[in-house]
Amino acid sequence: MTEGIVVDANIISSFIEEEKGEHKDVYFIITAIKNKYGFAINNIIEQEWRNTAGNEFFKYWFDDALIHEKIRYVSETKKLSKPEKKEIA
Repeated sequence: MTEGIVVDANIISSFIEEEKGEHKDVYFIITAIKNKYGFAINNIIEQEWRNTAGNEFFKYWFDDALIHEKIRYVSETKKLSKPEKKEIA
């Protein structure tokens, strides 16, 4: 079982904007990740998300995802090996 997928803060920020308005590609991708795999974050990633997308809507979305175990904290020292690490461009 995967701990979740790590998503860049700029992508989360774009998702939050699309969530509030017109749903486009980023919205559908992030929603699919949330529903199928969930997100793996650590304190650093959480802070980056909050710095780029930290409005009231984000706080509601984040708290709801935590409650429903769609966001999972991983060790900040965990390093991904090459087969685990994939970049979606």
